[in-house]
Amino acid sequence: MINIIVNCTNVQIENERAVAMAQGQQNQTYHHHTDAAEIKAFVAILYHSGLWKTHRVDAAKLWNYGNGVTFYRCVMSYQRFIFLSVCLRFDIKATRDAADRLAPIRELWEIFIGNCTKNYEPSNMCTVDEQLHGFRGRCKHRVYMKSKPDKYGLMLKELNDALTSYMIFAIPYLGKTHGVSNGESIPEFFFRELTAPIHGTNRTVTIDNWFTTIPLLERMLEYPYKLTITGTIRKNKREIPTEMKIASKTVQDTNFCFSDKER
Repeated sequence: MINIIVNCTNVQIENERAVAMAQGQQNQTYHHHTDAAEIKAFVAILYHSGLWKTHRVDAAKLWNYGNGVTFYRCVMSYQRFIFLSVCLRFDIKATRDAADRLAPIRELWEIFIGNCTKNYEPSNMCTVDEQLHGFRGRCKHRVYMKSKPDKYGLMLKELNDALTSYMIFAIPYLGKTHGVSNGESIPEFFFRELTAPIHGTNRTVTIDNWFTTIPLLERMLEYPYKLTITGTIRKNKREIPTEMKIASKTVQDTNFCFSDKER
């Protein structure tokens, strides 16, 4: 992953230097190529900034000699940090797939998710849900959800371990153009794709009512999925028996519904 960032960033640095020369500007000492060690240092600065809740502070203030933080100045100069921030790339734009909304980070994302999956053994209790990561930049698949703290951001559909909150697998929501097939609904498609790493393991997955349908529950019991599901379901689903939609007048009363379908 670091090597991808280094190679793609160096291509952009060359482009920036070429543009500067074409405009008659002189290249500065901090306009040189980067390497793996420097990219790791750059990431360390971002981690440190996030840890101390300074990610929204103007970078010039963090590097200020009077009131700034010595740590940042010891890692790299302010001008170099800003230049790397401008040139940081995760793919080569000239070879980018214009039809893929995740193309700028597709290769890096697939490596990252692959590492998340192969380096962790989930427990028997998993969850599938969505998470909104706050983001207000320009992006075609940025979503708005007024019920979320950040309201604007990038949506991830995730498979997590319920015991440790570890993210096992995730799929970015890329808008309504996301392809589904075989008559699947969008929630069913996302659930099937997200649970791929644990298919055939007889694990239990907890979901909310956006995913839950009776056909999905029955389908997941079969081969090759072999999963059981626990979740809430919206009362407007036509598969729900009428008797289950009638509210009980008895306090703390519970109704159970069983199927004679063999597992």
